[in-house]
Parts: sequence; C-alpha cells; structure tokens
Amino acid sequence: MKKLLFQLCLICSILVPVFLFPAMIAAAHAQSGATTSRSIHSWVHCDGKTDDDAGVIAAFAAAKNGAFTLTVDCPVFIHVGYDIDRPIYIDNGTTVQFTQNGLFKVDNVHIPAFIIANSSKIRLLSWNVQYTGQLPVNQKVGGYYEKGILSHSQNYEPSPAFSDRSLTAWLAANRGIHFVQAAAPWAGYTNTSAIFFLVGAVKDLEVRNLKMFCCAAGQRQPVYSYDLLIDREL
Repeated sequence: MKKLLFQLCLICSILVPVFLFPAMIAAAHAQSGATTSRSIHSWVHCDGKTDDDAGVIAAFAAAKNGAFTLTVDCPVFIHVGYDIDRPIYIDNGTTVQFTQNGLFKVDNVHIPAFIIANSSKIRLLSWNVQYTGQLPVNQKVGGYYEKGILSHSQNYEPSPAFSDRSLTAWLAANRGIHFVQAAAPWAGYTNTSAIFFLVGAVKDLEVRNLKMFCCAAGQRQPVYSYDLLIDREL
C-alpha cells in the first residue's frame, strides 16, 4: 500500500510541472505582448514634410488600450491648422515613446494638436515637439475648416467650433457623454490654442522628458522641457 502511494505521488510530481509549464509559457507571452513596441513607420512617411495627420491618428488608435508601445523614431509632420477634425485624441491605455530621432512637427492654430479628454493610463515619454505654425494677426479669422472644407463664418471661429463639433462628437462616441441642447464646455481661445489640451476626468497620466521648441532650422530655438504626473482625477 505504501509502495502504491509512493508511486502515485511520484507520478503527480511529474505531471504537475508538465501541465503547468505550458500555462506559464502562455502567461509569459501574454505579459511580453503587453509591452511590445511598434514603430510609427508603419503609418507615416517619416520625412517631416508630408502631412501625416491621418497616419498619426491611425497609429494612436491602434496603440490604445495597451495594445503596444508606439515608438516615434523619425520626423513626422502633423498638419492641423484651422481644421477642427485634425486634432489627435490620445485614448485610454496609450503609450508613446520617442527615440533620439523622433520628432513631431505641428502647426495648430486656435485649436489643439493633441487632446486628452476623460482618459487614463497614458504614458508620453521623451516627446520632441516642434511648433511650425504662426499666430494670426487678428483673433477672428472668419471661419474654420472641417474635413478639409472651409466654412466661412464671421461669428463662428475655429476654437468654439472645435469644442462644439469635434470635442462634443468625440465624447459622445467614445465616452457616452451626451450633451442635451448643449455642447462640450468651451475653454476659451487661449486654452484651446495649446498644443496639448487636457479636459474632463483625466487621471493616471505620466509625461516624462517632454521637449518643445519652435522656429525653423538655423534660427534661435528655445527648448522647453517638461515632466508631468497626474495620478488622480483632475
């Protein structure tokens, strides 16, 4: 009887690792998959001249919810201008890491280039951003672009149009926030002219070694470096 029990224990001690090992391997693969990286090369031209706004939007959408770390390892031009549909929304669980060769060139005017709205678990690491736009002489520019089409208006400028149409629609489609006979709160011309626009319940946001500068090559280029950590809801 004792011999039989010993043999059973021996068999179990052999079978347990056999069954557990594949599960351990699968778990290891799943964990490594969450930390994989993909280059932005797959979505953009990487020449710093071609308008790659659509490609960057697609790359950020693919990287959300912890799908992978998006690596920016080349110069990318993001043409926003006055077009309220061109700002890039940074969604939940997005990590974007720049290498030494990574650069975003943006030209947003009166509307943001990047928006974090009611989002969390975002990591923006070692970003390098060059502003290539120009501020208009007058605050009112007589209209805005939407999906590339110019909408002339003496009373409806890019900043409020972005808040009323683009931001309101995104919150409804992606956060289930619906405004009844109203639109998303307008933050004013100054706030919406920022390159980065944070609004709503933003939390678990980490920004490390962000560098921003302006002007063309060969000119004086002041560089500003930032770190930001938001671990609680704004």
